[in-house]
Amino acid sequence: MKRKHLSVFIFGLVLATASLFYGTQEFGQLTLAVQADKGSYLLGDLITLKFRLVNKSKEVVFLQAYPDVFHGELGVFIAYADKRFRGYLGPGWGLNGRTGKHRIPLGPGEIYETEATVLYNHRFETSHLNEDAARPIKEKLIGTEYALPKSGTYHIKAILSLGSKNEIESEPIEIRINEPQNIDDVEVWNVLKSDPEYAYFIQTGSTKTGPSKKHPGYAKSQRVVENLENIVNFYSASRYGEHIRSALAKHRASIKRLKKAGLIKPE
Repeated sequence: MKRKHLSVFIFGLVLATASLFYGTQEFGQLTLAVQADKGSYLLGDLITLKFRLVNKSKEVVFLQAYPDVFHGELGVFIAYADKRFRGYLGPGWGLNGRTGKHRIPLGPGEIYETEATVLYNHRFETSHLNEDAARPIKEKLIGTEYALPKSGTYHIKAILSLGSKNEIESEPIEIRINEPQNIDDVEVWNVLKSDPEYAYFIQTGSTKTGPSKKHPGYAKSQRVVENLENIVNFYSASRYGEHIRSALAKHRASIKRLKKAGLIKPE
């Protein structure tokens, strides 16, 4: 098969080969699948998902550009104990806008792939709404800032909008979220769960406030970065360390570029 790749950078992906983590469902000429990088994770772990769209027809199919989570064409839905799938909205998802009439051709046998991560969830605030107004939001969307806040079994599926009210849905995959057992992991998770901004930083490599010192939340965001630096130094054996170190490296590189461009002043 020929392959077409869309590179969406959010940390490295290690593909799982076990069929347990890979689900597909054919919709007309297209097959959509979602795959997780592992089968089990710790609470607060970064989850990497890979999405694959295959054209099994003998004709060229034109896709809306760009069918990924950042342009809003691709959605992720997560179910926990009650089996109800609720929408997940990660950092930056759906913010790039749609690109008008531009479309991507996908030839016979060609594959379109894109990636995304799951950890921090943009929760819709419902405290100001009455019960009737809040109910449909709570039923359709994840209501916590950590997307998978409890240990247990979760199911994840993807839905791709094809335009004109047409959708293609993947088969759900199953993953397991476990409580940390190692003492270092327990200590790190106790810090991470205290503030969802840790999840945001680990997922994006940036703070919610950005580099501006004038932002009212700047001091708090800097403490988040400093605490994460202390964590990787003090709890070097923790399983959380890999993604934290990656996020810190990305953050330092971003600050360096901004300083070089003169957008922030050197300290």
